Amino acid sequence: MLSLLLPAMLLPKSCVATADAQRAPAPNLVVISSTSFSATWMPVTRAVAYDIGVRPAGATEFVLRVGNTTASVTGLLSDSTAEVRVRPVIKLKAGAWSKSAVIKLPSSSPAPPDIAFVIAPTTTMTVTTEPPSPVITSPPPVVQPVTVQPVTIPPTTVPSTTVLPVTVPPTTVLPVTVPPTTVPRTTVPATVPATVPPTTVPPTTVPATVPPPTVPPATVPPTTAPPTTVPGSVTHGRDLTKSMVGPRVPAAQVFTTRQTITVPGVYAAIDYQAGVDVRVAGVSFVDCRFSSTNVADSAVVFTNKPGTVFRYSEVDGKSRVYVAIKAENGADGLVIEHSYMHHVGHGLNTSAVSWRMTESWIDNIVAPDPAPYPGDELWHADGILSWGSNTLAERNVIDLGFLSQTAAVNHGTWSGSGAVSNVTYRDNVLAGGGYAVYFEERSYPLTGLTVVGNDLRTGSFGYVYAGARPARAPVWTNNRRPDGSLVNW
Repeated sequence: MLSLLLPAMLLPKSCVATADAQRAPAPNLVVISSTSFSATWMPVTRAVAYDIGVRPAGATEFVLRVGNTTASVTGLLSDSTAEVRVRPVIKLKAGAWSKSAVIKLPSSSPAPPDIAFVIAPTTTMTVTTEPPSPVITSPPPVVQPVTVQPVTIPPTTVPSTTVLPVTVPPTTVLPVTVPPTTVPRTTVPATVPATVPPTTVPPTTVPATVPPPTVPPATVPPTTAPPTTVPGSVTHGRDLTKSMVGPRVPAAQVFTTRQTITVPGVYAAIDYQAGVDVRVAGVSFVDCRFSSTNVADSAVVFTNKPGTVFRYSEVDGKSRVYVAIKAENGADGLVIEHSYMHHVGHGLNTSAVSWRMTESWIDNIVAPDPAPYPGDELWHADGILSWGSNTLAERNVIDLGFLSQTAAVNHGTWSGSGAVSNVTYRDNVLAGGGYAVYFEERSYPLTGLTVVGNDLRTGSFGYVYAGARPARAPVWTNNRRPDGSLVNW
């Protein structure tokens, strides 16, 4: 669970829940779109932060710690439900969970987003990192994308981040059932302004149940959301542009020493300037930057734990570190989406099984001669080097340019690798080094190879490596040169 402490908001006493100092009321939920909603809740006396738990139907609950009483949840499936609850954090101790509230998202014709949901506070807060617990080598980061939801907010009448929808079903805004035509003044709870009509929100009145957080106007544009990829807009790697990959928001936290991750959770908007070692399963990085100039590091990011995820992230080896992401045995289920890897010898180097890389970009692969490591004369350079089974790479751009090293993709079996099967490369742009693609079968069988619909750009020696080919021919269709002509296996 990700648990970093953010400063609490200072609110009038009349706006603070006191009935139970250890429990927050159930949150109020408002649909933003078919894949997102916002949650607000009453503050609790002496609370310095809050945990919000979101459990989509049929999925595991995600918990995130925030420093205010409002949060937005995006990236959920349309036409789905989710249970939401909150709890206060008082003197670094979590209180009791509130009762769960249920949100029903509407259906939508576009396909759902291809990323798991990320809980992001709608305001930027000053980060105060508490001392780490004994089991945490580095303090868990704050999920802190500096963004607000893309809504138009009149700047002079209503706080910029908490305008309620003009028409709200009574059950989603008020904690009591309000008749749809009138609200008798004598029966409205004290926390609901008696002057609020049941179907509209006066432009100058904000209900006390939604305390308006303060947003620094100089750092958070009031109507600008981070750029995102429109679902379905990328059907092939040639549709991909660099504006679609890498972090979408500035870093909210910076580490200048190499970090070891020992707590599972979502780590967002963090700049790791000396690399990361992942030592626990279930870690996701969103909108993160990774770099290193330490030639002793074998990789900018290293993981040997299952379920490591990279979304909208960037890895830069500064032409000094050999591998961008190294996933060894045990890092099964690795996911890389909308990410950018560059200035390394290998983009992805992995023996893991069941990895998936989609809509990502690898370029500026380098092979310095001599290599930075003592005793090395030349790096062995590839976009992807893998000897894992059950893998998928689709809709990516992997461009080695004019580098005469191995290949954009190098997948095969070698001494100690074991048999490899069910390998798919589909709808990618694969360009140069020595070859565009390099599939080897040496010490063990390579079976179930599928190479379909890729744009191939010749390397220094050709399109397809002709040596040590798999004994069983791959499924090889519709792989083409830049002029549209077919490349044969």
